[in-house]
Formats: sequence, C-alpha cells, structure tokens
Amino acid sequence: MNEVFYSTKVCGSVIVTSTAVDLSETSKNALAASLDIALSSPSAASDFFNISVASVSYDVVTVIASPPSSPTNPGAVAGGVIGGLVGLCLVIGLVVFMMKKSKSVAPS
Repeated sequence: MNEVFYSTKVCGSVIVTSTAVDLSETSKNALAASLDIALSSPSAASDFFNISVASVSYDVVTVIASPPSSPTNPGAVAGGVIGGLVGLCLVIGLVVFMMKKSKSVAPS
C-alpha cells in the first residue's frame, strides 16, 4: 500500500496543498517541519509567498491509499463470453434434438 502524505495549509485566501507518496517517516517529518516553519505565522507566510498574509491556519492529514486495481484481462472476458455462448448453443441444440426425437416416435 502507498502511504500518501497530504498537507493543506490555508494562509488568508491562499490555500497551499502538498502531496507526497511513499516517504519514509524521517522524510515525512522533515517535510512537515519545513512547511510548519515556512507557514508558522503570518509574517513567515508573508515572506514565503512574498505577499502580505493576515492569518494562517493549517491541517495535516496522512492517508493510507490502496494500490490501484489491476486492469481486466480481455482474454478472460472473451473466454467467458465465448464459453457462455457455446453453452447456450448446446442447451438449445439439446432442446431441439429432444423435441424432434419425441415427434419422430409414432404412437402405438
């Protein structure tokens, strides 16, 4: 499973979102610390963005993402469809054979 480090920081009307995948615990902590320092106060955020920031708030979330699902095998789908059609034809053929057989027997 991939561990996704997702951080959203709101600085006034500016929203900063950072995403990193498969970081070690040390790298994740270092990234969070550097973002915390850069956006720790309105003055630090003002320096970081080179604009005037009045207030800062943020939220850090770590998400465990499931691995992507494997694509459907086209060969398996085609085999299933063809097998189903062959089975249906066999059933229809058996029904027709039984109906002809019952008609060909003369009553005694």
